[in-house]
Amino acid sequence: MFTSLDQILDHARKLRTTGYTPKGAWNLAQTCHHVACWMAYPIKGFPTQPWFVRLMLGAMRLSLGKSMLAGILASGKMRPGTPTLPETVAPPDWDVDQAIHQLESAVRAFNSHTGPIHPSPLFGAMDKDTALRLQLIHAGHHFSLLTSAET
Repeated sequence: MFTSLDQILDHARKLRTTGYTPKGAWNLAQTCHHVACWMAYPIKGFPTQPWFVRLMLGAMRLSLGKSMLAGILASGKMRPGTPTLPETVAPPDWDVDQAIHQLESAVRAFNSHTGPIHPSPLFGAMDKDTALRLQLIHAGHHFSLLTSAET
């Protein structure tokens, strides 16, 4: 769906202007907030989870992580219904302009980042190109659940 992070931001702004119909549980503000949070993690670092979650993710990373990542990158799709971190889910009344600004900051930071990419707790180490492809697929998944009112 997206070939650049700037396209994600342009699409969010367009939905803000033209309107949209949600096909899933989240509105535009929640989607922008969620995508922005996950876009920032490879740059700033992933949040520390409780020990039992770290243990589970570590086991998954060592056993399934690389094949899961390869499957997502090959298909260009994320599996619907995958659990996410609660702190990446904004309340329904989250301010859409604030969320779009948050997404804009995350896009700018990711695009300009020249340092190392923090390893994913599930997928492990990856280079920036791989992290970018994953971001584009992730955003495409969530934004596909917001149908533009413009036809």
